[in-house]
Amino acid sequence: MKRIVLLGILSVCLLFSSTHLLWADDPPTFAGVRGLPFELDGNIEATIATPNPLVDWSNLFHVDQGIVSPAANLPDNFDSAVFLKDFVSAQSTADDSAFGPGIKNDQDFHLFSCGSTGALLGKTDIVNAYAASFLDPISGDSIFYYGGERASSNGDAFFGVWILQDPTVVCSGSGFTGSHVDGDLFFLEHFGNGAASLSIFRWANGVLDQTPILESNTQCQNASAGDVLCATTNLSLTPLPPPPWPGHDQNGDNATDPLLSQIFFERASLYKISCGLSYK
Repeated sequence: MKRIVLLGILSVCLLFSSTHLLWADDPPTFAGVRGLPFELDGNIEATIATPNPLVDWSNLFHVDQGIVSPAANLPDNFDSAVFLKDFVSAQSTADDSAFGPGIKNDQDFHLFSCGSTGALLGKTDIVNAYAASFLDPISGDSIFYYGGERASSNGDAFFGVWILQDPTVVCSGSGFTGSHVDGDLFFLEHFGNGAASLSIFRWANGVLDQTPILESNTQCQNASAGDVLCATTNLSLTPLPPPPWPGHDQNGDNATDPLLSQIFFERASLYKISCGLSYK
């Protein structure tokens, strides 16, 4: 049973499981996602060294002979981090972590299918995905960060993250085990028109409520002190350097490609979530 990111042919989801999910009926008001020690500047490497060094994804993980794991000593107040490799080295090799066709996010998991495909679209093909949680020592609020790389930025695409309470949700064989629980949260991002937007939905009364509980077009670089939600991508036409871990190899030269515009993405959400992060 392979435990990995599940990529959708038409939509994509990364399933995180948290056994402790705290929910307020109304969206909370926090100090905001800016002013905290995570850079949220549309790249992977920490680039702000003065006056106070900040944290970026490269500080959260250790790479040893191509194997990526959480850093032995996470930066202060980061209580968990996960990294998921989800690419195959040869383009001719089928990806065995794909959703079946016709899957919709408002369906429960027993209706989902999963398995192998060789026909993923590059714009919805996740290469690597990662997440981390941070506990603000001043406010006591939890901040949920996640990001990743996709194979291509050609065309609009959506990327979704489920935060689940049922620890048994997993792709097993050709289908899923487990079920949604009221209070599960669904983070949905849209890539398009040179920017990224983010909405959060809640599973309630046995269905996915189609009205977002929060939504934002705020780019993280432009977030103000009171913003509780932001999204960003690498908008510059100048590619980012290859990531410090193995990634997409478009031309088959066994070297990770630079990250072209809108290949990398990252998000931040300030929510009452106790993120003992694990993945399925």
